[in-house]
Amino acid sequence: MPRTVITGASRGIGHALAIELAGRGHDVLALCRKPVEVTGLADVDGVTVRGLDVASPVAMHSFATSLDGTIDILVNNAGIAGGKLRDNLSEADFQMADDVFRVNAVAPLLLTRLLADRLAPGALVVNVSSIMGSNAANTSGGMAIYRASKAALNSITRTLAAELGPQDVTVLAVHPGWVQTDMGGPSASIDKETSARGIAQVIANAEPSQNGAYLDWKGDSLPW
Repeated sequence: MPRTVITGASRGIGHALAIELAGRGHDVLALCRKPVEVTGLADVDGVTVRGLDVASPVAMHSFATSLDGTIDILVNNAGIAGGKLRDNLSEADFQMADDVFRVNAVAPLLLTRLLADRLAPGALVVNVSSIMGSNAANTSGGMAIYRASKAALNSITRTLAAELGPQDVTVLAVHPGWVQTDMGGPSASIDKETSARGIAQVIANAEPSQNGAYLDWKGDSLPW
């Protein structure tokens, strides 16, 4: 039974992925900023809900030191769009940019490094990225800070792959698709359950030879 840790599991893709992986026999630790407000997880067999605010280094240090045993899969899923930063760089302010980069890029790096000695041989780290982080695919502009934060996460994925590969840990960046969530909106092309099933299959199929890869939810490679 793989032990799986998922951040940002209170709703959206993280919530659906926790349920999907538990259904596939994983022992899931679903991390949420406000666990008392989470619905539909606590009663799922194989899921344990616990609080963690990934924007707080103190909280992450405390979590890492309190965690017993080893981890087979770490899914860095927590992410924010940054409110008005969704629209135009000219509307950005420094505080919002700091918040987006802290949650989307720095938090996955810090948490993975804090948990590095807990990752079992053969473990997998999945950073939930976005096609918006692809420099090659950016032909439309818009959402500049969000794009940059996901491009940074892709770079961090490569760094972690180089650091953790020697200890038999595979690190992937995965685009979940355009998903019908609060962030993706109701017009998105797939629902969160479809995305979760795809990501779960990417996790099931992951091999060490893919270390440092940038994939979509179907397992196909994406351009950097």
